[in-house]
Amino acid sequence: MSEPKYTPGPWIAIRDADGDSAIYKERNHQDLLIATTSGDDYVDEEEDTANARLIAKCPEMLEMLKKLVMCDCSFNPKGDFILRLPRSMESELIALIREAEGE
Repeated sequence: MSEPKYTPGPWIAIRDADGDSAIYKERNHQDLLIATTSGDDYVDEEEDTANARLIAKCPEMLEMLKKLVMCDCSFNPKGDFILRLPRSMESELIALIREAEGE
């Protein structure tokens, strides 16, 4: 796979002074702004925060997808897709989902 054209993670989501959420990457002891989300008449503060948290997890989710592609998979006689995950990866996936969902 080629070198990423995006800013590598980890990214963090925080609420800024204006009450909007911002996604940052720390680089050389400075915060590099990746993106902002904005609560408005259509998106309340809770949803805005959840959106930012989900966006901030994107680099980790991409890395996990790359690992999943390399896992052992097959089809059973019925044609069902079977993916065999190492226990450690299963735990990583569950933790990543919980973090993205704010648990």
